[in-house]
This record gives sequence, structure tokens and C-alpha cells, in this order.
Amino acid sequence: MKARKGNIKAASEMLGTHLEWHRKSTTFEMTDEIVNEVKKSKYAFHKSDSEGRPVVLCRVSLMGKHTYDSLDIVEKAMITLAEHMDKVLGSLEKIVVLFSRLNHKKENTDLDWIKMSGSLFNTHYVSYPSFY
Repeated sequence: MKARKGNIKAASEMLGTHLEWHRKSTTFEMTDEIVNEVKKSKYAFHKSDSEGRPVVLCRVSLMGKHTYDSLDIVEKAMITLAEHMDKVLGSLEKIVVLFSRLNHKKENTDLDWIKMSGSLFNTHYVSYPSFY
């Protein structure tokens, strides 16, 4: 286990927190709402860039509060995709995220989604592999 700044206790606590979150947050029922959110193709992933890092494309024109009824459903769809990516591509510790602003309109801006997705990936998908 690698500990940030040599703090093994803090790293152990973060790992424990992540494992508890993972156990609770990835065992939800796959409802039609979640499947439909995944099918909207707001996000796509590609094998890797020229340096071998997985690439995630976020299509901003398909986003915005008008595209969903519940941010919880969007989060579960993102967890579903992240878990799939983690299995297919391996560790998401170093990923490239591209935001396509083609056909972007003001109503596609969603600060709640930005906060939720940033926290989700930074806390549970990008940072956690450094614990191992």
C-alpha cells in the first residue's frame, strides 16, 4: 500500500472509507431509469490515448438538468460506467477526460452534475488505486 506523504494511518482510513462506499454504492438494482441514463451516451470511453491512458469523452450537449429527473439516477449511471471502465480498462488512476462542447447551449451547463461527478471520480476512482 502506498501512503500519501508517508501517512499510513490516513491512507488506511481512506481505503476503509472507499471500500465501505464501494460495497454500499455499487450494489444497487439496475432499474430502467439507470439503463436509460446510460444509453443516452452522455459519456463514452475509448481504449487509450497515445500514452496508454484511458480516455473518457463527456458530450456536454447531452447534459443539463433538463435531461434527467434525479441526480441520484445520473450518479448510479456514472458508477455503472465507471465500474465497467475499471474492469475493461484497468485502473482509472490516470485517465484523460475530454469535454466536447460541440452544440453546447447554456441549458446544458449543470453545476450540480459537475460537483457530483468530480467528487465521485476524484474520491473513488482516480485516487483509490494509489492506496494499493
